[in-house]
Amino acid sequence: MNIITGYRGEAHITADQIRDQNQGCFGDGSYILDVGSKLAATVISATSIQLADGIICHQGCTASIPYGTTESVTIGNGSQGMQRIDLIVVRYTKDAGTGVEDMELAVIQGTAAASNPSAPSYNQGSIHAGDSPVDMPLFQVALDGISIDSVTLVASVVKTQAETDSNLSTLAGNITVDVLSNTTMQAHSTSGTWAEYSVSNIKKYHFVGITCSVDNIIQIIWIPYGDTSNWYIVESWDSTHRIRGGFSIDWANEKVKVRYLDAITLTNTSVSVSRVYGAIKR
Repeated sequence: MNIITGYRGEAHITADQIRDQNQGCFGDGSYILDVGSKLAATVISATSIQLADGIICHQGCTASIPYGTTESVTIGNGSQGMQRIDLIVVRYTKDAGTGVEDMELAVIQGTAAASNPSAPSYNQGSIHAGDSPVDMPLFQVALDGISIDSVTLVASVVKTQAETDSNLSTLAGNITVDVLSNTTMQAHSTSGTWAEYSVSNIKKYHFVGITCSVDNIIQIIWIPYGDTSNWYIVESWDSTHRIRGGFSIDWANEKVKVRYLDAITLTNTSVSVSRVYGAIKR
């Protein structure tokens, strides 16, 4: 066991130790940290893009554009009538002779095409295993002709612990299951038409649950908001016949719909909804 964050009277903290510590906090991928301007990109000209201040964590290895400063990268000239996708990356390198490590911005130029160009490949590998170079893609730059059409962030921005705690607290406050209706909603006595029942506030929830009854079969169906499936089916069987009930939601008009699916009229059979729930407020 070697102490890292403690006084030893000699240099004892290594880059590998700090990288491992960062991976334990942020994950073993590559991220932009949620500080400063988060390397926001600004198109300066048809061949120049400026990145604002921020910090990246690339497989545990951190680097920054200092607060209040910017760095620019040069984009190769486009061609009239052609399209191209370039990548702006952070490139990690390690000198094989001296062991000196560095991180810098680089541009990988894609291949021009008349339409639907592909993003170029980049250097992949493991910093921990000693690979060099290893790239972290930041932005895709789309060129249309000689102009930059768009700059799209492809790196993930990792949230701070405070932001994560706040989001979880908000989510926990929205995780509720409320009874929206406990009125029996009976299907028409014959198949072919929907019986429709209004239920207020259906659209306020991510999921709506309906307690479906088909003869002696009772089943709760959870339907995600906006699901446009024609219907959900519940079946009941006995020695002489099969009964199928169809259940659906009209989201736009906030209605629960129920019907017999089989072309039958039988006494002592029932297709109905007995209760409607709303889960997780939107």
